[in-house]
Amino acid sequence: MICAVAIVAVAALSEVPPPDPDDAELRVAEELIRLARSGDAGAYDVEYRFTRTRGDERLTFGIRLARTSEARVEIGEGATRIQIGDRGWDCVPVDGLPACLEREPGGATAGSAAPYLVAVLSGRYRIADAGDREIAGEAVRCFSLRLAGAVPVSGLGTALDVCLDAGGVPLLTRFVGPGTVDERRAEAVRPIDRAELAVLIATASGGAVVLDP
Repeated sequence: MICAVAIVAVAALSEVPPPDPDDAELRVAEELIRLARSGDAGAYDVEYRFTRTRGDERLTFGIRLARTSEARVEIGEGATRIQIGDRGWDCVPVDGLPACLEREPGGATAGSAAPYLVAVLSGRYRIADAGDREIAGEAVRCFSLRLAGAVPVSGLGTALDVCLDAGGVPLLTRFVGPGTVDERRAEAVRPIDRAELAVLIATASGGAVVLDP
């Protein structure tokens, strides 16, 4: 279980002491972190509907995210992001063909559970069980995070709702930031193997990026 002593220690470093989560909240946070880590170890291919709302303005488009524990590719709105280990590429269409540029080295990306762990250890968020539901034909467990401190954790905003299936695949995220609400809702989800992901990466990059055999 996440250690309450660690939470108190981090809280002591804050200018304004955050509320002390009770055992029930810690159990919910532990379950969220466990599921997120399971998702990072999984292999899946999800089609999402992304919607950004800002005042009366609304933008929506599709996003495809395919990943294994080794690599991931995200395709949406004319742009592709590929990550293989600690190397990453951004690809955009140029004259109808993908053109890719490798990102500056920055080390391996943090796991999906990292922001949630920071949220708990810093005491900046209250975390609650938001119940079970069905999304894209899959049973999911939902959680809500609400900012209780002064400074949001990167990636969590002032409020975040997230729903994950039994394997930790995120099928819904709803992020609330300053004046903006971003929602990513799954419309279809399926398993993917390494060979399929390798073909998808090669196709999306026009052969510029290869998942080594």
